Amino acid sequence: MNAFDRYAPFIQDFIYSHDWESLRSIQVAAADAIFNTQDNVLLTASTASGKTEAAFFPILTEFWEKPPASVGALYIGPLKALINDQFVRLNDLCEEADIPVWHWHGDVSQSHKAKLIKKPSGILQITPESLEALLIHKHMAIPRMFCDLRYVVIDEVHSLMRGDRGGQTLCLIERLSRMAGVQPRRIGLSATIGDPERTGAFLSQGTGRDCVIPRFEEPRRVWRISMEHFYNSGPQAQQRGFESMGPQEAEVLASERIEAAAPTALPADTQGMRHSGQPTQEERRQRRKRAQGKATSGNRCTSSAPEGEVDIPRAAEQALLNPTDTAPDNADPGMGYIFEHTRGRKCLVFANSREEAEAVCSMLRSYCESRHEPDRFLIHHGNLSASLRETAEELMRDEEQAQTTVTTSTL
Repeated sequence: MNAFDRYAPFIQDFIYSHDWESLRSIQVAAADAIFNTQDNVLLTASTASGKTEAAFFPILTEFWEKPPASVGALYIGPLKALINDQFVRLNDLCEEADIPVWHWHGDVSQSHKAKLIKKPSGILQITPESLEALLIHKHMAIPRMFCDLRYVVIDEVHSLMRGDRGGQTLCLIERLSRMAGVQPRRIGLSATIGDPERTGAFLSQGTGRDCVIPRFEEPRRVWRISMEHFYNSGPQAQQRGFESMGPQEAEVLASERIEAAAPTALPADTQGMRHSGQPTQEERRQRRKRAQGKATSGNRCTSSAPEGEVDIPRAAEQALLNPTDTAPDNADPGMGYIFEHTRGRKCLVFANSREEAEAVCSMLRSYCESRHEPDRFLIHHGNLSASLRETAEELMRDEEQAQTTVTTSTL
């Protein structure tokens, strides 16, 4: 029996209703590992590869066949925003099967939590910190809430290995298991990592179970990365100020030649570079002209991938970096670049602190005001009210919205 036939009917209907032509490799591999073993499972794959569905399709099938007498699966996520997003996704999946999905963190209402305590069932989504608070403040209710706990799903497990938070999370899971008298299987979801065996060993610590790490082929993807440098002080900032008062195109600020065993010709667009590494205005103009020419010709090119690989049409890469707006004349170079390249696009801007996120967002909003444009910038960090953060999350999930969110590590 293949994975699709093994799934519960409501999951098959979900797949059909969402026009899936086939299951992804990770979903097939996860179904085999979860259905046919009693081991822990580690699923590693790139972003947006279907890891959540891969883990929960088999779990929900089991719940549909044999409903748990308490919370049956505990989902642990590192961020409130991630839990909120997964709450929406799992609710959509579980609604037809009448399998409740609960979430528990500092922004969740007390009435929602009280309903769970009164009638524990289905799936509970929680952060490590909220799990610790639950064990401390509701310890008398733990045996009844989790007496039939079968699975613990840990999302972004690679992020928990970077510090003490990961060890603390495993301690909390073990403490919960002992209080409830259960031995749930652990399923870890992780981005692609270099040493999955070490992560699998970390995931299975203290369980007495082996860890299955499914191997499968992922389709190749193309990631386009652009790096720009902006200086607030030093000779580079002064030089830019002399050239223009407005935001400037990022430039090569230094050039170093490394001697090779045999002489090779330099690329054509570096032949006229001065020794200082600073191109002239004419050189910049020629460079932009050549880039536009490449982008135009790239639209006419087609690609044919080798057998077994995904055929990805060549994109006009330079067109992806072209400005879609114009910053005010007195704009900060870095903020001006962000302003000019985010209009009509869904973007995230990460800041190092809450204060910096507020300052960046305020500055970008002031540019909108000076240009008589509607505000297209959102803010997201831990000091904001839950309603403001959730509004930003909903707008970023909306495919028809093209807004930019300035955030800290909360997203």
